[in-house]
Amino acid sequence: MACKNLFEIREEDFGKINLEDLVHPDEKSSLIKNRKKIKKVGQLNTFKARILTRTGVEKVVEVNSSALFRDGKYIGSRDILRDVTQREQLENERRTSEQKLRLIIDTALDAVITMNHKGEITEWSKNAEIMFGFAMKDVIGKRLSDHIIPHKYREAHVNGMKHYFATGEGPVLGKRIEISAIDSNEREFPIELAITPVKQEGKTFFSAFIRDITDRKEIEAQKEVLLEELESVNQELRDFAYIVSHDLKAPLRSIGSLSDWLIQDYTNVLDDEGRKLLTLLKTRIGRMHGLIEGVLQYSKVGRLQDEKKDVDINILLEEIIDLIDPPKSYKIIIAPNLPIVSYDKVRLQQVFQNLLSNAVKFMDKPQGRIEVLFTQNDTHYQFAIKDNGPGIEEPYFDKIFQIFQTLKARDEYESTGIGLSIVKRIVELNGGLVSVESEIGKGSIFSFTIPKTN
Repeated sequence: MACKNLFEIREEDFGKINLEDLVHPDEKSSLIKNRKKIKKVGQLNTFKARILTRTGVEKVVEVNSSALFRDGKYIGSRDILRDVTQREQLENERRTSEQKLRLIIDTALDAVITMNHKGEITEWSKNAEIMFGFAMKDVIGKRLSDHIIPHKYREAHVNGMKHYFATGEGPVLGKRIEISAIDSNEREFPIELAITPVKQEGKTFFSAFIRDITDRKEIEAQKEVLLEELESVNQELRDFAYIVSHDLKAPLRSIGSLSDWLIQDYTNVLDDEGRKLLTLLKTRIGRMHGLIEGVLQYSKVGRLQDEKKDVDINILLEEIIDLIDPPKSYKIIIAPNLPIVSYDKVRLQQVFQNLLSNAVKFMDKPQGRIEVLFTQNDTHYQFAIKDNGPGIEEPYFDKIFQIFQTLKARDEYESTGIGLSIVKRIVELNGGLVSVESEIGKGSIFSFTIPKTN
């Protein structure tokens, strides 16, 4: 019955069909050789052959043959056949899968290494050969710790393996870490390493993905040096601005006192032109004082350590609006239920006060409308000051945040041109961003963000 099912032959055909008639044409020459060998040695251990059933289906069988003799004369053979078609298919699929895996491993940008529970290398990719200088044939079956792990870490590696098999836990497994490795020349270099345990057929293997980060570390080191140098230069500039501004205050006060004395004692002596010039002098002194004070305030941002506390924006805005005291005809609308944020209160007051003061100062309509808007997402709060003022042309969107830059002549609007630069500096030092949207004749929206993790 088994033979009938294997070859799909009818009962009436038994005894009429030879094995050779069912063997795949490509296998017949091999079968003839095996028959000769059986006749000579009497028995042939298992060999594989492809057969074709009566309906033309190809199968793979294992054949175990022994010779039959009668009166010392070879008369044929007894063949035991086992259908191994499914097993062969699975084996072919496994080989194909291994070939694909090998192709993936060898074309991966990272070095890929696999080791068994003993720490012995079982896979070694092309990039591993390039990175570490060891050929695959020289490391397969060898301990990983003896080849790429620096001597100072080898004991920890061995202990880590023992700990994993004792507890099922590993401090570096499933994580991406940075550590040192060595190559075939004992050169130590930084790598990024990720190790994943894989259980297969009751055995544990470890797949390691390794990236050489030498170039990245060098760039990071250079960047760190440049940032330190930049911070040093910026600190020197801030200190210089602070010292110069502070030292300018004394002579400016003297000039201011002198102008006050002239106004008090010589106003009646001077003609109209003289009095006009004296008034202009007083105005210029006031403007110079404002500029110096602005530079001092700007230099203090980032120079002193901020004291972050919980700040209730609702209360802060009430205080600022009372301080600004906008005209009664202006309508100021504040979004409800504003959050409490972690910020240096003085700095945050500077931000809101500068933006609101500008909206009031540059309003060109008798019925001014100023709104404080609020939105938030998962990471940031966003506040915006919206007005229906004159608006700003787009080419000036960046210029207005630069120090000493104004859009109106100072004789038309008294301004130091420092307020928005202070706003930008405070917000960015606290991890936020500042932006402006505007349209001539329709007004502007100044927005800034505060990180929720500030």
